[in-house]
Amino acid sequence: MDADYPAKGVKFARRNTNFLAKGSEQGIIGGITEAVVFAVLNIGAALLFAFFCVRNLVHRSWLMKLVGLLGLASYIGVALAVNLALAHYREVSATILEGAGTEVIRRIRDNPMGLVELNSWMLFAIGIFFSILAFIDGCTLTDPYPGFAGVQRRLDEARQNYISGKLDLIDNLREIRDEHNGKIEEIVRDLSSRRQESAAIIAHRTRTMGLFAEYQSHLERTANSVLTAYREANRAARTDAEPQYFAAGYKLERIAPVVKTSEDWDDRVLSERIQLAQSELSDQIGKIGAAFEAAVAQYHKLDNLFPEAGVGSEQAA
Repeated sequence: MDADYPAKGVKFARRNTNFLAKGSEQGIIGGITEAVVFAVLNIGAALLFAFFCVRNLVHRSWLMKLVGLLGLASYIGVALAVNLALAHYREVSATILEGAGTEVIRRIRDNPMGLVELNSWMLFAIGIFFSILAFIDGCTLTDPYPGFAGVQRRLDEARQNYISGKLDLIDNLREIRDEHNGKIEEIVRDLSSRRQESAAIIAHRTRTMGLFAEYQSHLERTANSVLTAYREANRAARTDAEPQYFAAGYKLERIAPVVKTSEDWDDRVLSERIQLAQSELSDQIGKIGAAFEAAVAQYHKLDNLFPEAGVGSEQAA
């Protein structure tokens, strides 16, 4: 229920208290009690008739329309009766201490509009005003057409379930895309790392070959140094002429390393292959992203299969 209803009831009761305190034998306390009773009856009746009866005036069934019409007539009668009774009670209670209720009923039956004091008419007008406000609030408290609130609630729940399901599917696709892209990006980074490792291996092989050639030269020089020392000692100890080969140096038979000449050992070719593979993997990421966007677009197309406006127009026809 609207939070304004208690506030409106309190305002109505405060105004009635000042009017009813005049004729109440209990003074202001009695006026408050009587004002609260009349306020609850006046506003409560307006809300009940508006919510349960008068809304049926827009119902498609003629029987329910009749119920709404009877409810509207009943509300008007009750609102007039309650507020007239309140205004008459104020005048009667100011002069009669006992039997005021009976006198009020008699006056309403004989001369309902026979109010003689301005304050009584003001009390009647205020009561009707607050009753109409409560009646309007009761009519707009929920959907004007009875039963539409439940239908709208179920529609909202179904729509929310559909949206949640669609978002879950899209999130699932996004997770698959991100997981696949993450793997591809990891492969691309690994290829770059392998490219650096390959370049280092090729450079190390070239350096090793140079060191091996240098090592063979070192062995030859060492052998010649040893032979020179030996031959000098031999010459000093000999009594006959030295052999002719003493004049020739030692020649080490060089071992030529086998150099692979295939494309696998060509750094330029390997670099081109890695760049081509990275380019293809990057294209795969683009294709996966395009497939994801196409799948999301297909999900969104479901919203246009049965537009709500068109369905509503067909149902209305």
